[in-house]
Amino acid sequence: MANILILDDDPAVQIATRLTPESAGHATTAGRGAGRGRADRTFPDVVMPCMDVEAMRRIGRPDVSSGRG
Repeated sequence: MANILILDDDPAVQIATRLTPESAGHATTAGRGAGRGRADRTFPDVVMPCMDVEAMRRIGRPDVSSGRG
């Protein structure tokens, strides 16, 4: 199953967003920033102040050294 990173500044949204992937057997990590480690998929809150175009590029950049991406 996939590791899914959920980025949102609202803890209630973090909890609600985790329910569907976890019920399907995926592992989830939720937080307010992108410094939470690598994930197979990321669900970002694109209206958070820290989610500018450059942040989205950093989140989406494949990790070439590990072969993941």
